[in-house]
Amino acid sequence: MTDRKKLFDAALEIFAEVGLKNASLQMISEKAGLEPAMARALFVDKETLLREVLDDISMPVISAISMAVERYDTPRDMICGSLRLFDTWLNDNPLYVRVLQRAFLDDPAALRTIFKKSMYSSEFYERIEGYIAEGKLSIEDPFDLVMLLDSAIMFGHIAKAGMASMIPGTDETEIITRRFNALCVLLENGLFVE
Repeated sequence: MTDRKKLFDAALEIFAEVGLKNASLQMISEKAGLEPAMARALFVDKETLLREVLDDISMPVISAISMAVERYDTPRDMICGSLRLFDTWLNDNPLYVRVLQRAFLDDPAALRTIFKKSMYSSEFYERIEGYIAEGKLSIEDPFDLVMLLDSAIMFGHIAKAGMASMIPGTDETEIITRRFNALCVLLENGLFVE
């Protein structure tokens, strides 16, 4: 494993545990088993490291959405299919969700770092703009749609730890699936122009 990869893995854990504000390159280096000078040599500061870690971890889902967009003919299928990929990816990357939770809780600067890059591909945005221009979506701005989708998808994952107490006797995976299906129904009934 390369030093860079060791630092990325350690950084993700540290940022998830203590947040950007309380993390330091020294803590991350120690966790990675490397000298602090190594982290400073590779990254200017912890904000740069966080951005690069998030870029690295999110690249697979952005690529998957980019490829998936081409498969779908209708706005409904394209948006729901892309959301399914994003939802599954969030489920498979709980440390990313924890980094997001920490940012929401204690550090607006971390939120700006996290949201500097969209989790959706440029192809996704292009298709959305096309659907809006063709009158197939009842929304005027792709950014508004992405904010709606991000908040709806991510909230479920951020609240996941408390879901079992919200609906006793129901498995958290089932709750996430039901939430996703309900979201798709809401999108279909209010977002698409027939």
